[in-house]
Amino acid sequence: MLFIHFKTLFSFRFYHRLAQLRLLPVIGFVVYLFLLSTLVLFFFTGSFVKNNLPVFLKNFPRHIWKRSDLLMVLTLAWVHRNQLYMPSVSGLQTQDLPKNLNFTSDAQTIEKYTPALTVSLRVALFLTAVLLLLLFLVFDYCMALGVLFFFSALKRVLLPKTVLLKWAAFLLGPLSVLFFVHLWITVPLFTFAQLIVCIIYAQQIFNTLPEIPHEN
Repeated sequence: MLFIHFKTLFSFRFYHRLAQLRLLPVIGFVVYLFLLSTLVLFFFTGSFVKNNLPVFLKNFPRHIWKRSDLLMVLTLAWVHRNQLYMPSVSGLQTQDLPKNLNFTSDAQTIEKYTPALTVSLRVALFLTAVLLLLLFLVFDYCMALGVLFFFSALKRVLLPKTVLLKWAAFLLGPLSVLFFVHLWITVPLFTFAQLIVCIIYAQQIFNTLPEIPHEN
């Protein structure tokens, strides 16, 4: 899959060979991109939390949380009024809290719980990023497919719809690389940049077709 990913970046003619693949390898490529993107997000979220944690701790409110307050506990539990809610394998468990429970968020307490806070923030950010990644892949696939259908109609090229569906999946290759770059180096007008990449690749794919059947 890594070889295919590399070829989708630098060879427009390679897309014509990819269009001959069966459905299973195409799905495998999308799964590969999802796993690769998840791995990249894992390192990115770790770096992001590490770089921004000092700012977060600096601005963390210094006061006392009483048991009547609503807050998220660092161990991914939920405290509301006088009960503690914790997820478990058997379901959601609840436990009553002492009436005199207080939590002082002073500098010493924050420093004590910094490791746990770091892990919690990283887990929360990573899980959120993975969910957004699914939406990102769906959005990019639809955008690539729309561009391919546009060029198919513009150039009046008769191709099976399955070919365009496969090309859209493999166009996620260069789009994912652009996304990786955007994580560390902000790409201005990122969505517009994605569209431009789709247009460039789609145009070159159609321009390098060996034989182009035209409509009468």
